[in-house]
Amino acid sequence: MNNYLHKCAQLCPDRVSRLFDDVSMCLQVQNAASAIVNWRRNSALGDLWNVWSYAEHTVSINISNLGLTVQSCACWVNELKEIDSCLYDYFTAAAFLHVASRIAKLSLSNDLLDVLTTVVGQFVVI
Repeated sequence: MNNYLHKCAQLCPDRVSRLFDDVSMCLQVQNAASAIVNWRRNSALGDLWNVWSYAEHTVSINISNLGLTVQSCACWVNELKEIDSCLYDYFTAAAFLHVASRIAKLSLSNDLLDVLTTVVGQFVVI
């Protein structure tokens, strides 16, 4: 347990990890472990926000730079449904905006219609 706590403490800021410099007494171990738990509890929401922001950015950049095909939509849809339904919803919205933009510039095509049907779950057999 002592080794595990020291490894956890290494991930914490210095003010928390320094508590493990002298853990010769049970109360000191308890205080140090509580400090790790409190730090993690306080930083978890920020970590989640960073991961979510990165995921949204990745979806947006990939759609913008690479466009959408039936195959890429099927891949995005399948993967994002497994990861998080909200992220899948974000992809759906971004895909619809991308297709709307393409329609405004180029008009509706069969390829764009196939992309839309794939996004909403009506997979097209090629």
